[in-house]
Amino acid sequence: MKTHARVWVAGAMLLAVGAWSVGGGTGTAAAGKKVAEAIQKLADTLAKPDVASAKKDAESLAKSIELDSVMDLFKLRSKEGLGIGSKPGAITPDGIEAKVIALAKAKPLAEKDLDAQSEGLTQAGYIVAAVGLVAQHKCPVTKKMGDKDPKKWQEWTGDMHKGALDLAAAAKAKKPAELKAVATKLNSTCNNCHSVFRD
Repeated sequence: MKTHARVWVAGAMLLAVGAWSVGGGTGTAAAGKKVAEAIQKLADTLAKPDVASAKKDAESLAKSIELDSVMDLFKLRSKEGLGIGSKPGAITPDGIEAKVIALAKAKPLAEKDLDAQSEGLTQAGYIVAAVGLVAQHKCPVTKKMGDKDPKKWQEWTGDMHKGALDLAAAAKAKKPAELKAVATKLNSTCNNCHSVFRD
């Protein structure tokens, strides 16, 4: 039964992005929405938590989408990213990447602010963790080329996944100092990877 459910979920995720990958269109609102829905489903699986199923689903999903379309989800909501939380602008900055950077660089959130942002930040953590799982299968090089090394890609995307789960846990537990610490570590991981692999 569990195997059938996993196959169904993986199939649904592939269908969700099928039109985008077949059409080959990048940058369209419909394509972005389908990718966002697929990543959201993966994030929901991680939140259960069902990491084993999420890993299998991420591997399937990685075959049908481009890495750039997934990473675009981290942009500000105003730039067609997912944003933070369900209400646009309620949490600022309203973009996953920008918010992680802000959490890393600023003082720990005040308890009342974290209370208000906890749910949105927890969900953002699961989204980043889901993207990390997909990214593990999307290394832009197949062998070491200068500084670009598939082993480092695996290390950094693995650290991204784990760091994002830690971010979700700290946000859910409403621990401001811990949230800042894990955001700082996650931001550092992203910067290390971008410094080598982002062209």
